[in-house]
Amino acid sequence: MMDQGGVRQMERLAQRRAEHVALLLEEVERLVQGLIALKARRVYQFGSLTRRPPDLFTDVDLLAVMESDESFVQRLPRIYMALKPKVAADILVYTPQEFEEMRERPFLRHALKTAVLRYAA
Repeated sequence: MMDQGGVRQMERLAQRRAEHVALLLEEVERLVQGLIALKARRVYQFGSLTRRPPDLFTDVDLLAVMESDESFVQRLPRIYMALKPKVAADILVYTPQEFEEMRERPFLRHALKTAVLRYAA
């Protein structure tokens, strides 16, 4: 049997979870729209948010395909600075050529297996 302190703690945890889930869902929409504004041709959502109900440990995983003259390592900081995620987020941005070259590699193949296409131009 749980005492009053334990009940209050569980209620606070449930409230934090609900607030985090609401922020996650809001933020994934904002990030997808931000990638579209940055001229992404395609945006995929993958990872835990697509596979199971979100909780306090869920992050946002997005993969975008867009033209860029920058290397992969150079473009990521620019994308993160432009989008300013408000939750933990992994945002991968590939050029169309990189995407085609890498789509059969284990990581990308696995990510795309469970991915949801959020936008295609």
